[in-house]
Order: sequence, then C-alpha cells, then structure tokens
Amino acid sequence: MEVKILKEARQRAKTEIYQCIKKWFSEDEIKKDITTQFLGIGEKRGKLILFSKNEEDFIAAGVDFVKILFEEAQKILFKNSREKIKFHKFKSDGDKVKNGEKIAEIEGRMKVLFATERLSINLLSRLCGIATETSKLVSEAKKYGIEVCATRKTTPGLRFLEKYAVAVGGGNPYRFSLSSAIMIKDNHIISAGGIEKIREIITRNRKKSGKLRDIIIEVQKMSDLEEVLKIAKELKNISVMLDNFPKDSIGEAIKKIREFSHNEKVKILIEISGGIRPEKLPEIAELKPNRISAGYITSNPKIPDISADIIAL
Repeated sequence: MEVKILKEARQRAKTEIYQCIKKWFSEDEIKKDITTQFLGIGEKRGKLILFSKNEEDFIAAGVDFVKILFEEAQKILFKNSREKIKFHKFKSDGDKVKNGEKIAEIEGRMKVLFATERLSINLLSRLCGIATETSKLVSEAKKYGIEVCATRKTTPGLRFLEKYAVAVGGGNPYRFSLSSAIMIKDNHIISAGGIEKIREIITRNRKKSGKLRDIIIEVQKMSDLEEVLKIAKELKNISVMLDNFPKDSIGEAIKKIREFSHNEKVKILIEISGGIRPEKLPEIAELKPNRISAGYITSNPKIPDISADIIAL
C-alpha cells in the first residue's frame, strides 16, 4: 500500500511540475538574466553543486524534479540545440542528508545554471523540509501503531509536490483534492442545518444509490457524536475525525466510539486532528486513534539550508 501511495503521489507531482515550470521561469524572466549577459559568461560551461549547509540531518525529497527544472531551462534557453545537461545525483528521495554532503551536480551552460539555481534550491529545500517534518512525526507515531496523514493545508500551486514529500517522509498524502473523499466538516454541518440534517441527507442518498463511498465526519463535541454513531450504524463503515476536541472529554468520546463499534459490529476509524506535534504523541497515543492528521508538516515545515556552488569547467 505504501509503495502504491508513493507511486501515485510521485506521478501527480511530476505532472504538476510540468504544469508549473513555465510560470516559474517567467517569474525569473530567465531569458533576461542581465547579470550573466553583462559578464558574458552565459555560453561557458560550468558545474552547479547542490549541497547541505544545514547543521541537522534532513530527508532528501524532490531530487529528480531538480533534474527536470534544469532540462526544461536548457530547452528554453537553447531551443535549437541538441545539447543536454548532465545530471548526477548523490542522494535519492528518502535518503538522509548530512551537513556538507552533496545532493546533486549539474553540468551545462552557465546561462542554464544561473537561470535555475534559485528555483531549484527553493523547491528542493521546501520538499526536503516537508519530508523531514513528516519523517519525525512518523517515527514517533510508528511506536504506537498510528498512521500519519497530511491535510489540504498546502501551498497553492504546489499541492501534489508537497503531498509527494509527505509520502517520501513515510506519511499518507491522504486527500489529494475535494474529489478524494466525502469529508463532512463543521462548516458543512452548519451549512446543511445541523448534524441531524446531515444524517437525513446521508440516509436519503444511501437509499437512492444503495451504497455510499467512505465518509469522514468531523466531530467537535459529545452531543454531535451521538448522531454520528447513528450514521455509523446505518453505513457500517465510517471515519470519525475528532478535530480540536476538548481534552477533558476526548478520552470519553473514543471509549464510546470503541464500545459502539464493538457492540454494533460497525467499523469506525478514529482520527485525531488539531495541534498535532511529535512531542504530543505519547499523550495522543494513550487514546489509541487509528490515525492523526497534521497540517503543520506542509504549511509550516522547518526548511533546511541547501546551497549551491557554481564553478567554471
């Protein structure tokens, strides 16, 4: 399953990078690099070395996507040339990178190297940061048999690349888009007229179609849990997300869900969300959820310090 998830995430990320490249290069106006033009070094051959300046070890992610960036820059800047860049990677996605270690080397025209230097560092460092944050959380969660899931708190335009980095770090990318699963959150419940109304809608749709795809329902208070359990009994298979649930009653809520699941022979997957951090895992683990979802791994990762040296050949 993990290999399948990683493969799907990688394919989505690769598609996304080709969709974004034109915009990224237009932001930097790579055909108008007046510094390289002024110095007259654009046609010279050189080597760009990507390496870690980070004090702490981190997880590599997006290394092969860096190659794509340089290849596409080569096509744009030397449109009628058959010349290709030379790419050699020292680290593959998922590898640990230590301070001072090389990640990749790229040989080509200076014009291409300078045009792609900053973009490659920006993308690579962000994906490495996400993979590393995810890996830290997964490492702790595995001790308790808890799955780590990402959220849709991603950078606009980088959704699939960031979800791929989560997969590299050992996490579940979870919902790639709104079409991935039916997730009924608090605003849906309010907009529909309350949890009782949600139950009516689900019952009506189930009778109409016979079977519904998996449904995830957010619960933030005990009173709503009663209705959600009624829905679970009807569907026989449901996921309950306890999002920012009150600390003093979350244990009671999970106990109630487990007992209901056992007595009614209903499959209920329990997810805890809101304020998830590695240091909180022991406390969360005592509650024995099936999975946790964390927004910070994509929205606010610690970005490693990756640098580049360019030398003439």
